[in-house]
Amino acid sequence: MALCLGHVHRRRGSVTKITIASVVVVGLGVGGLLLATSGSSAGAEGVRSADLGVVELMDFDITVTASGELEAKNQLEIKNPLDTNSRIAELVDEGEMVAKDDLLLRLDTDNIEQQIRQERLNVITARNDFDQAGANVRLQINENESDLQEARLQVELADLALNRWQEGEVAKRREQLRITAENAERELSRLEEKLRRTKMLFENEFKSKDELEQVEIQYQQAIADDVIAKLDIEIYEGFQHPEDEKTKLADVEKADAALERTREQNDINLRNKQAIVETRTEQLRIREERLAELEEQFEAATILAPKNGLVVYASSLRENWRGGGEPFDVGTDVYPNQTLMILPDTSEMVASVSVHESLAGRVRPNQRASVKVEAVDRTFNGTVLSIGVLAETGGWRDPNRREYTVKIALDTADGMGDLKPSMRCDATIYLDHARQVLAVPVEAVFSEGPVQFVYSTRGDRVVRKPIRLGKRSDLYAAIEAGLSAGDTVLIREPRAGEAPTDPWDESQLLAAGYQIGENGEPIAGWSRGAGTLAAPAMNTSRKNGQASGSPGSDQSARRPRG
Repeated sequence: MALCLGHVHRRRGSVTKITIASVVVVGLGVGGLLLATSGSSAGAEGVRSADLGVVELMDFDITVTASGELEAKNQLEIKNPLDTNSRIAELVDEGEMVAKDDLLLRLDTDNIEQQIRQERLNVITARNDFDQAGANVRLQINENESDLQEARLQVELADLALNRWQEGEVAKRREQLRITAENAERELSRLEEKLRRTKMLFENEFKSKDELEQVEIQYQQAIADDVIAKLDIEIYEGFQHPEDEKTKLADVEKADAALERTREQNDINLRNKQAIVETRTEQLRIREERLAELEEQFEAATILAPKNGLVVYASSLRENWRGGGEPFDVGTDVYPNQTLMILPDTSEMVASVSVHESLAGRVRPNQRASVKVEAVDRTFNGTVLSIGVLAETGGWRDPNRREYTVKIALDTADGMGDLKPSMRCDATIYLDHARQVLAVPVEAVFSEGPVQFVYSTRGDRVVRKPIRLGKRSDLYAAIEAGLSAGDTVLIREPRAGEAPTDPWDESQLLAAGYQIGENGEPIAGWSRGAGTLAAPAMNTSRKNGQASGSPGSDQSARRPRG
């Protein structure tokens, strides 16, 4: 017997339900838990058998049913490869099966072709600039070599002049001064002797006075010449020689400095020319790369199928429609890196369904599931692959709702047939299974503070009886303590005056696992097990014509809902 709950969560037009499937009733056969004898009395006066349920031993599954759509487990996205906005010039039909290297679409390339033509001119200009810069470097190298040779020649000439002065001119000049001084000294000695003899001859009247005076004049000149010759030596050694030496050394230093300056200036000039070459090289490289990129963009504008597959436009995908995208067609504008279409691998399909956050915590990878696809009227076995890390909101329609995306891999044993992405599907995820447990319909379970209880029939009375719950679904609740097989319970809220609010029976509380506090009030001494499908949502039951828990009521009896 397959049963479904009435809790419905809506998400993007889909419906998510909590369901209980495959209820196996053990021991009582067909007839279920409800006593269906209409109009007969059972238990308290005025309570029909249709309002009563029987505690029975049974098995039941705890499942989550959620809706969603199919998607390929593996799919190849085709994105816009262009760096700029473009538009579709040619497009394959959606839903068509294409083979590898078939044309998928072609983008408009008018703007790219114009840029290519301009960039080719830029490359030619950049290459000419590069060649000119290279020629300037070669000219600068030749000019540097000439300037360097001239500077080296000046250094060599300065060195030669210094060596010639040191090793030739100085010795020559000293020898000349020495000879001049010696000649002056000999001439002075000769004239001094001549003057002495001339005086003797004059005294003996062999020489005239005029001849004597001439010899005296010659002698005085010889004295002057001797002094001058000696002064010339002193002047040369003391002044002229140091001056000439410094001048020659300075000429060598100037030539060396000029040579170094020439080297430095040559390096500067060459580096400047080489820097221009590097700049021109980089400009040429950038232009060539840009041209190559544009040519690649031109080639990339024609998109071929990388493999066999089914063509699905990106505009048909749900997330694109949420963004208000327009259907793809020839002339549609596209932006860089935009997903244009997908080629799903339909040999492996996945159901992507949304599960409410109250239930998603119980969904685990590898849990068994079944997926029904209405479009092909088939139900596939599946396995939970993953649960989304972050919950998605219900948007502006329901901002408080939170749902997690659960991926379910379909079993490929029977083949995928005609399954296609985005087909609607309903998935049933098997969370747990209660085996051979005492159970009652969840409509029979109520709560008051920490105490969970049922309304049990005792003779002609309806009384509250504390229980301890086990695993629960939205249809059945397992009873771990407080009831026995065959007990009957009320499966609706009692009417006014139908169930007196007698004090709790302490022995029944203890039997159900509750403790009694110091103030005499019951305390839950046990924790509810993992069988709880969701945190209970309480319904207020009415007693004595008044809603319990409202002002003026003695107690609040609430029904937990799975």
